[in-house]
Amino acid sequence: MYDDKRQKRVLLLHYWNKGVNATEAVRKINDIESDDTVNIRQAQRLFKRFKEGDTSLERIEGSSRMSSFDI
Repeated sequence: MYDDKRQKRVLLLHYWNKGVNATEAVRKINDIESDDTVNIRQAQRLFKRFKEGDTSLERIEGSSRMSSFDI
């Protein structure tokens, strides 16, 4: 299983460049690695970014949830 999120993005970008849709890319990656390597929502978000021209493999700032909230 891939712990590095960047490696997951590399795999997804590879399949996107080959013209494979997000669902099929997830199936292929998870068949080879393990069932929980990549989830469909993660792939769909990245494929949307790739389609918009952002093929950067770096994380988008502010794209993750806040880890805590203090009132």
